[in-house]
Amino acid sequence: MIYETIQHFLPSTYSFLENTGIKTQLLEILKLGHVPNHVAFIMDGNRRYAKERNLPVTEGHKAGSKALIETLETCFEIGIKEISVYAFSIENFNRPKKEVDDIHHLLKENLWRINERTMIQKQNVRLRVVGNRNLISPDILEDMERLEKESNTEKSTKVLNICFAYTSRDEIAHSIQEITAKRESKPMTRNDISERVIAENLYVDGTQPVDVLIRTSGHMRLSDFLLWQCTANCKIVFLETLWPSLNFWNLYSIFLKWKFEQSTIYSRSFLWGFPNSPKSVDLQMLPPCPPFATVTKETKVSGN
Repeated sequence: MIYETIQHFLPSTYSFLENTGIKTQLLEILKLGHVPNHVAFIMDGNRRYAKERNLPVTEGHKAGSKALIETLETCFEIGIKEISVYAFSIENFNRPKKEVDDIHHLLKENLWRINERTMIQKQNVRLRVVGNRNLISPDILEDMERLEKESNTEKSTKVLNICFAYTSRDEIAHSIQEITAKRESKPMTRNDISERVIAENLYVDGTQPVDVLIRTSGHMRLSDFLLWQCTANCKIVFLETLWPSLNFWNLYSIFLKWKFEQSTIYSRSFLWGFPNSPKSVDLQMLPPCPPFATVTKETKVSGN
């Protein structure tokens, strides 16, 4: 890996990049050519980060918050249009109450820090809350919805999805409930329910398919995150790095590799063309099956 090699020979690589301006040049490289439209992050490893350093769990979450701000700034800087972060799973409500309360408090701080650092105004970012709002405490939900409303302007060209009190199963169940409610007021047949209809009734309509999903801490699982949005073309990256330790070099190597893979795909398509993908067929439109036939007698064929 590029990151491990550089870290071995240059322990202060990141500060070196900042002081010499090389980081700016590397960002310009990432801006060239294809850039992912939608990048998603499963931010895992805050508690392990704290445990390895004999720190309170809260300090691990604070370090993770700092990594989040720096990651968002890098991603928006290179031109990524949509970012989704797994801030809090519905399952996380099962954690100790103090830890849950601390996470909620840090979330409020982060939301205002994002706003104070003019990220929303400078990058024209629209904030969206994605999740089961019935499970979010009123004071946090009020702050979320206020920033959500303030950031939704005509100048908004980028999107930050804060997935809070979220799981994919809950989101898909929400979509089905919405469709069922609409069927009661508007006639709708089973043939009217398609992938597009389900997508339109998810928590947020218009979310782009995920191009790159990054999970830190070494666990190789998706934890029920954006399963509907992670289509066949989604690149999934599992990093051993804990989330608070995620830095510019991790992101640079991931996006550079993604750009190379995309350029290879487009080069092949230019020479050979894209393969024709099979069209989906509505089972209701198929002709009826032929009747069963049996042979009960042996047929003798006479020769000439």
